[in-house]
Amino acid sequence: MDEKTTLEIIAPTVEEAIAQGLAQLGLTADAVSVEVLDAGNKGLFGLGKPQV
Repeated sequence: MDEKTTLEIIAPTVEEAIAQGLAQLGLTADAVSVEVLDAGNKGLFGLGKPQV
């Protein structure tokens, strides 16, 4: 059965957002398809770094 579940996660990094999503779903990275909507940017000199 192909079940589609969509999550929107906000975290300081893409890697942390993916890890949080996998934990919520109880799945591994090879069992899901990940689409990053906004990877953010580091801001000027890494200051004011937004969450992604």
